[in-house]
Amino acid sequence: MKVIRKDNGQLIANDVRRAETFWSRLRGLTFTKAVNEQSGLYLSPCRSIHTWFMKIPIDVVYLDAEDVVVATECSLAPWKMGMHAKGAKKVVELAEGKVTAEKIQPGQQWLLEA
Repeated sequence: MKVIRKDNGQLIANDVRRAETFWSRLRGLTFTKAVNEQSGLYLSPCRSIHTWFMKIPIDVVYLDAEDVVVATECSLAPWKMGMHAKGAKKVVELAEGKVTAEKIQPGQQWLLEA
């Protein structure tokens, strides 16, 4: 799936894997050794995440039901709990540094294309 910023057409990532079942959300990026700049994981439904058993830090973007960014977390380290972002219904996990590099901020509307 591709993740695109709706207001300016900026491509955030073009190789985002979907995790929409209980087991795929539970596994998430666990045991992943690296996330490249164009990859990520889309979790839905999802209000918060954890990085238990992960080997790398990640950036986390929390989206509401309309795919508007409600919160972000940068460099969430392994073995941590993510925040509980008010209004979050979906989460996109990205490579560490992606939130800053792409200037991702609350209020941005995203397009999630198959």
